[in-house]
Amino acid sequence: PKTRPVHSEKLMRCLTAHRVAAVQAELVDRPDVALAAITAHLAQKIFSNAVRYYPRTENALAITATDSQFDLRSAAEDIEDCAAWAKVQSERAAWAERLPENPEHIFPWLLAQEQTTVLQLLTFVVAVTVTGICSSEPERHSNDALALAVGLDMRNWWTATGPTYFNHVSKGRILDVVTEAIDATAANSLAALKKDAVVTTAERTLVGTGWLPSCLRIRNAEAGSPVVAADANEESGESELAA
Repeated sequence: PKTRPVHSEKLMRCLTAHRVAAVQAELVDRPDVALAAITAHLAQKIFSNAVRYYPRTENALAITATDSQFDLRSAAEDIEDCAAWAKVQSERAAWAERLPENPEHIFPWLLAQEQTTVLQLLTFVVAVTVTGICSSEPERHSNDALALAVGLDMRNWWTATGPTYFNHVSKGRILDVVTEAIDATAANSLAALKKDAVVTTAERTLVGTGWLPSCLRIRNAEAGSPVVAADANEESGESELAA
């Protein structure tokens, strides 16, 4: 018989949307990674063996960019409540205030700016194109390399609560999570409770554990396996992220 997935399609899209938002929020502070990412993206297109046909346009460069904010809103109803979204939108508002209203004036405006300003804008526009929303658990995420490069730790951006996770999975899954994050004894103490009580107790029990579902863990670049969260109280800069 076909094995039922741990997470529904809707929940997977929501969780991975939060992961994308977090990668974006981390990337806006890393112009070095953004520059490498866009250069790699263009190099892959230019040096691809496949013959690519670009239709004639009035643009000087045949490069496209798609802002992913609509997809994030569509995938996660609570995305606008998360810290990652707030950070990126704050950056967006700041740039909207600085840039010329006429898009044709952006190029000459940038030519007159310091190189640092140009790189900061490049970093932002690269960040908001990050994608990676999934409907099912992938063997690897398309944004794994970016997540590793920016040192993403989803414990800084997401916490398992009733609304974010437990309300959307079965009681059995909640018990499995408590077993993994705490131990079997803690899970067994919840077994006789009704679902609502299990959700409330599990949320309280997991505070400070740093537990994450596998789709939000950073995958080891070589082995491809999720890196389990270490001590939740350690400084994010000291946490062991795969290299």
